[in-house]
Amino acid sequence: MSLNCCNTFDGLDEPVRPTPGGIKHRLDKENHKKQQQKKVRHLCGALIPTGGCQHKAAAKGFCQAEKLSPDDLMMNFNHLYEKPNKVDQDRAILHLLDITQVKRKRPKVQDVSKQKDRNVSVKYNLLCNSHPEKVPVCKATFIKVFGTTAAIKLERVTLRTALVKDVRKLSPQHQTYSLEAFHSLILHFAPTHTGFSFYLLYSRLLMAALHFNHNSSREVARTSDGEVRYAVRYPRFCKGGWVVCPIKEKPSYAYAAALMESLSEGYSRSPETLRESSAVLSSTAPAPISTSCQEIAKDEAVGLYLARHSRFNTGN
Repeated sequence: MSLNCCNTFDGLDEPVRPTPGGIKHRLDKENHKKQQQKKVRHLCGALIPTGGCQHKAAAKGFCQAEKLSPDDLMMNFNHLYEKPNKVDQDRAILHLLDITQVKRKRPKVQDVSKQKDRNVSVKYNLLCNSHPEKVPVCKATFIKVFGTTAAIKLERVTLRTALVKDVRKLSPQHQTYSLEAFHSLILHFAPTHTGFSFYLLYSRLLMAALHFNHNSSREVARTSDGEVRYAVRYPRFCKGGWVVCPIKEKPSYAYAAALMESLSEGYSRSPETLRESSAVLSSTAPAPISTSCQEIAKDEAVGLYLARHSRFNTGN
């Protein structure tokens, strides 16, 4: 059987052996133009890494690129592009970055429309053989060492939506775990299935706040041998899975004794002051919610009720 030539996407003639069954020939992916371009991108075009820092001597504390030798630059370059796939390369880039939440925003321009909404601060680092820790560098040096391809990967990794949300959760401003724990504690002191007066509910809220502040920073419980105690729990969101949680020490109620002692001392020192404080608290009590309702006579309400339901009783 003779061989025919088939023109591929990259302009090369590839020998094809026709089959009697009429099966279409599938082009070799190694000859595909997109595959060749992908290989070039993965290898960064065989570039030689160089430094790109042009900062003045006053900015050396911010960028310490002078500590890096050509061998260090080549080591960082090989450390990234020797990774076999994109996931490992992204992990290598994230290892060299320090991503934190922006603590203070100082606009560089006065025009609000031109200001960028930046919630993440990125610090760039490189590895050095003669330095035990990562060496901080500027963005220009970081991009120059790894090439244009690494800059694209860096932007894709750092601006990923999931990463930005995770970094935002690292800030205490956006964390709600402590607040949710306090709300759960309030239900123990003032359960919603029980009605309380304003003074009683106000007192219970204050006691819940005292208890939370006194016990929120408890130490982890330890055994007699000094080992940390743990507990295995099965929360509902794990759907049958388990989690390990460290056991904290038992809560303390020393604040209650201190509160009673302070109250006793205040009463023995000046009883009139406590009575005045109690009167001020009584005067600030809000009116019941029922007072804001519009009152109606009982006979009028019954008449309106019967008139509204009379259409359903036409057969009687």
